[in-house]
Amino acid sequence: MLQNDSSSFSPIPTSCQEIKNKQPNSPSGVYLLATSNNGTKHVYCNMEELCGSGGGWTRLANLDMSDATMDCLLEFELYQSGGVKACGRETSSGASCVSSVQFPSNGISYSQVCGRVVGYQRGTTDASNNNNINDINSYYIDGVSITHGSPRQHVWNS
Repeated sequence: MLQNDSSSFSPIPTSCQEIKNKQPNSPSGVYLLATSNNGTKHVYCNMEELCGSGGGWTRLANLDMSDATMDCLLEFELYQSGGVKACGRETSSGASCVSSVQFPSNGISYSQVCGRVVGYQRGTTDASNNNNINDINSYYIDGVSITHGSPRQHVWNS
């Protein structure tokens, strides 16, 4: 659902930052952006300050488990305790399985990554205790890891 009309720009903007620069009072909401593969995509643009920087942020993913209508992605299992909903890797088999989800930028360029993750620990605190794993394309962290590019480059983990 297009809330804000960016199609009136000529040419159609390629980033939320471009919209913010051209019209600083633009509200947060869904906008139409041109992608690097000559297509267009509807995206949510946050025009407020995030992570100490002004508005113009493009949302790539949103998994807010405090929202009662939100479900875990298929790659994860739902855990509930004391009114808290959380998503995590499936562990019923007793094996250490790897769960991964990608949120592609779909041809929309970016220069910064900003986000928030709220996590709950279950079991031991050995998230990066395996010194034999030092390959970013392997299961190098037991937690949340954010990478970008190809080949993948590490941005953040917890």
